[in-house]
Amino acid sequence: MGRMRLASLGMILAIFGRGFRADGADPGVRGEVRHLTLQLRTVPENTDLVALDLRFDLHIANGSRRPIGLPAAGDGQVGSEGVTILGVESQAKDGGWTSLLQGTFIDNGTSKYEPCISLRPGSEGDVGSVKTWLPVLKKQLAALGEEPTIRLHVTLTCRQPRGGVRLQDVRTDAISMRLPSLEGVR
Repeated sequence: MGRMRLASLGMILAIFGRGFRADGADPGVRGEVRHLTLQLRTVPENTDLVALDLRFDLHIANGSRRPIGLPAAGDGQVGSEGVTILGVESQAKDGGWTSLLQGTFIDNGTSKYEPCISLRPGSEGDVGSVKTWLPVLKKQLAALGEEPTIRLHVTLTCRQPRGGVRLQDVRTDAISMRLPSLEGVR
């Protein structure tokens, strides 16, 4: 499904002249979230939601047969895209995975992309200092418990030398984490 969604997105965006290439998910490409920190904050527009602010480094291992593109370290410029979280799954007690959050990636033509760094097959690389946030229903967050195990579905985006944008879908390994308390978040 991720491959079809990204392929459709790639076609749509290519029509608008941005030259996107959608690689889709490759089971040989693995992601590992490192140095995760999170904070909760209120969403004033909707009292049923909280914002989960995430900061982490993303380690990528390319076990596929072809090179992939990683976004180069940016200059911290606001609006620069590199890693977009398209989904979050939580692990159930029986070991199965349940979708917690699904998103999409839309470029209205104002997004900026860092240049691609080619990651050859069999090599590893890092995308450091990822900062993002996720809207989560308070009741969903409470149902996860204090120490849930989750995994992320992310899309890496970077600018190719000739100006097109390359997309690479990555599913991260499982992450066990301690959630901040909902107390005090209204």
